[in-house]
Amino acid sequence: MKDKLNNMITENFDKFLLQSSEKSADILHEIEWYDMKVPIRIEKVQLFLQTLVGFDQSLEKAENDAKRIEILENMFIDLRDVIAVTRDEPSADEKDTQLLLSYLISIRIERTIQRNIYLIKQTRKPQDIVRLLDITNQQLTELTQLEPLQSKEDVQLGFSHQLLALRAIRCYYLGKSHLALHRWVEAVSCYDRSLSYAKDAVEKRLPADLLEMLKVVIEDVPLEIVYVQSQAVLEQEGDEPTIVHSKAKVNKTPLIDRLDEFHENPQYLTKNPNIVTMPPEMEPVPAKPLFYDLALNFVNFPSLADKIDEGTGK
Repeated sequence: MKDKLNNMITENFDKFLLQSSEKSADILHEIEWYDMKVPIRIEKVQLFLQTLVGFDQSLEKAENDAKRIEILENMFIDLRDVIAVTRDEPSADEKDTQLLLSYLISIRIERTIQRNIYLIKQTRKPQDIVRLLDITNQQLTELTQLEPLQSKEDVQLGFSHQLLALRAIRCYYLGKSHLALHRWVEAVSCYDRSLSYAKDAVEKRLPADLLEMLKVVIEDVPLEIVYVQSQAVLEQEGDEPTIVHSKAKVNKTPLIDRLDEFHENPQYLTKNPNIVTMPPEMEPVPAKPLFYDLALNFVNFPSLADKIDEGTGK
């Protein structure tokens, strides 16, 4: 019985050692980054990188883009602390420390670009999207200038493809901005350039989000060009001055006085729409006086009997 108990204890202890070794193996001591082995000796960095395992899966499981942005923002808080610890950590091998720091900075830039893509999908104004794309372009350029990546031609080529895709998307939304301001020539020029860039970039190996946005550009640009050209022709034929003249006429007549006519008037969307005259004009109305003839109850009328008899005889 005693031997059996000892065997059970030994077997459980071996299982415990096996589990402990598996957990210690999970801690990242080295990571591969663009065919470079990055040693990780700082415990806080090890724990942070361990939390990033399966991070993309958690983003995919999120309900919407707003939730994904929230997840990324929370990750940036921890990443900021990890980068600060890495910079302040004394190390015997300065080269390894700089390599680890570059790797952490690349994570920050790549995840920031990913967050910007989610923001672009939620933004409606073209000028705001252009601003976000400018920031993303600048961040991607910063990523290409990291010292460990400058000598890797294949990596730089991939970055150049992403820059081309961003340039195509930026031209597309810049064209929309010109369209909103009735700048027909500038809009068509931006659309043409966007389509050219997009057709070239869509053949490259790109992230799924950029490919999806490029396909939208390729599908929409031909329709947008036709619409811009039609608006330019209408403007040249003098339709716009006629509309302006009708607007001037409408501004003098309130909407309530011409309900049987239609005129496009942007003034109705302002704070002072010309809908009804306030205060309304005074109009004459017939008077209806009320008389209370109380004196009639006290009046004695003369007798008319003789007149009635005379009338009856005739």
